[in-house]
Amino acid sequence: MPPKEKIEEVIRELQKIMRIQDWDIELKLCTAGQMEKETGDIYNIGEAYRNLRLKSSTIRLNTEDMGDKFQGWYHTLIHEMKHIQTTEFIYLFDNLLDGVDMPEDIKKIIKWQTRDYYEQWMNNCAREFITLCPLSNFILDDIKVGGTI
Repeated sequence: MPPKEKIEEVIRELQKIMRIQDWDIELKLCTAGQMEKETGDIYNIGEAYRNLRLKSSTIRLNTEDMGDKFQGWYHTLIHEMKHIQTTEFIYLFDNLLDGVDMPEDIKKIIKWQTRDYYEQWMNNCAREFITLCPLSNFILDDIKVGGTI
């Protein structure tokens, strides 16, 4: 994983490409222990906390090697930035569902299923985005980097 400053440069360029430059995005690089403390999940590889009203977000990336199960820091970063890009959608859904008169246990099931599909959607969007905008488009450490790491 490149130094924090280089990843922040990539974030700024990606914000332009994704047209979310009006968002204030902070990057935090965390160990698995820090991720567990901040997100409640030691296996969390990334998270984007979002505040729609302030248009601000904190992206947390796990700096520890998570093995072959995951596709690298760039994929995780894109995935979290796609969450930012689609924040209004998920907020709208949650607010609409909260306004529906139905038993709370049914709402919880619907929200759980929706979150699962939403995560799958973000993973698919990240994979497609990386095909169009690979990490090799960015210069890190003054050399061209190939692949998506």
